[in-house]
Amino acid sequence: MKKYDLSFPIFFLILFYLLIFASHAHSQTKEVDSTTFYYNSIMGATSKEAIQKGVVFFENELKSNTKKEDLHYKAQILDLISLGYFNMGEFFKSEISAIESYKALDLASKTTDREDIKIRLGNRLGRLYRRLGDDDNALKYYENTLPFLSKNRDSLILSNNIASIHMDREDYQKAVDLLVPFVIDSTSILGKKYLATIFDNYGYSLSHLHPLEGLSFMKRAEDINKTTAYVRGLFSVKRHLSQYYRNNENFLKASKYAQEANEIANSLGSTTYQKEALGLLIEAGITIDALAYKQLSDSLQSVQEQVANKYIAQKYDYSVFQNEAQESELVAQKEKTKNRFYQFLVIFLILLAVAVFIISRLLNKKKRMEEMFKTEARFSKKIHDEVSNDIYKVMAHMQSSKELDPGLMDNLESIYNRTRDISRETSPIDASKNFQTTLSDLLLGYQSDSLNIVTRNSDGVRWAQISNEKKNAIYRVLQELITNTVKHGRASLVLIEFNQDHKKIAIRYKDNGIGSELSNKNGLQNVENRIKAFKGTVTFESKKNKGFQANIQM
Repeated sequence: MKKYDLSFPIFFLILFYLLIFASHAHSQTKEVDSTTFYYNSIMGATSKEAIQKGVVFFENELKSNTKKEDLHYKAQILDLISLGYFNMGEFFKSEISAIESYKALDLASKTTDREDIKIRLGNRLGRLYRRLGDDDNALKYYENTLPFLSKNRDSLILSNNIASIHMDREDYQKAVDLLVPFVIDSTSILGKKYLATIFDNYGYSLSHLHPLEGLSFMKRAEDINKTTAYVRGLFSVKRHLSQYYRNNENFLKASKYAQEANEIANSLGSTTYQKEALGLLIEAGITIDALAYKQLSDSLQSVQEQVANKYIAQKYDYSVFQNEAQESELVAQKEKTKNRFYQFLVIFLILLAVAVFIISRLLNKKKRMEEMFKTEARFSKKIHDEVSNDIYKVMAHMQSSKELDPGLMDNLESIYNRTRDISRETSPIDASKNFQTTLSDLLLGYQSDSLNIVTRNSDGVRWAQISNEKKNAIYRVLQELITNTVKHGRASLVLIEFNQDHKKIAIRYKDNGIGSELSNKNGLQNVENRIKAFKGTVTFESKKNKGFQANIQM
């Protein structure tokens, strides 16, 4: 959907360029007359031929100019050449001249009109890219230019141009936010044409958020355009009203405004407006001449393709020219590039070496952890298969004997229970499958009439994000802590609280046992070692008759 964009007031440009050429006029009357004549041919935009002659004149002026060191003057001339190419539809050449003008301004010393030139260049490049359908670049230049504007009218024009892009993208809230300050301060807007355009675009955008309120602003824009006989503005608001009523399924009014827009388009004689008006009629459900619509579409498409192809061809030709012009510079840069290559190569090799070192350490750490788990599993199996079974056989044999020493039997049973516990503590676990259940089974194994184990927030931990190695370590750490509580703590209650921050786990383990002094850490060295293997931290807190607490981060 095409929105109505405003350009900067032409009188502003005329005033500025008159000041330029007044200050840089040649002493000879003939030269002054020529400068003024060709300047007017560009500014007046009377015909493409006249503009072209003006552009050629100023391009020659740029080449023969004795003030080549005057970068500010060069920027002014390039700005004028860019405008000439823009008015001729030579968008690529206009773009090149505008960018060259930008470069000259950046190198030139600061002057009072420097920002004014940049404002014009930014607005022109925005309009240029808008014509070419490159809304991203158009938005970039518009938004970069907006902060430099001090005049309310100029700010209004550029804000409206930005809002029209947001409207095309159906981002109506952004368009409303951009235009609402001008609506609130509408009494300060000079010129009914500008006021109507703001009310029109603001109302249409607002109608997608608050339909009736948006409609009232479009109606006000319609009334203003009628009184000023601003035909293009009237077409825009008729188009918006037709679309508004169509969106709200009032096809009778949608048809009415579509027909009025079509009449305006025909009076303007513009194929762009005519095609858009016929599109409105179709959307409103009115039968139109399909052949006429197709001819308009084909004509517009042909023109657009010619402009696009010409732009691409010019860009290609310019790139070829640039390549030829830069060959000597490329040769001079070869040595510099080679040196940079070697510098980057050295940096890359250093980074690669660091990366290999870090990865190697991580792999070795993982390998050591896997070997530790395998050793524990092998140790557990050996105890279970060899020691526990042999003790059980001896116990069975002694029970069948006639003469039995009860004390010896009790000692053997105690040894059997200890070996069974060791086997259970070192038996392998599968941390890859439902670790929450595996952990619950561990805690239930210690639960008894004399010991109650309470967990908090264990189901809030996203165990799938935690590596199997770390889950194995957590399992063993909790196992050793509970075993320590059972053997030494004489506790009746254990609280285990879990918290997670991304891949980091925090565990608070607390019992109400008898506690002890931690000078020798009571065999908790294994817990520390497991946690430190994952660069974690653990602190133990315990005093006699005040229980035991461990705070773990890993």
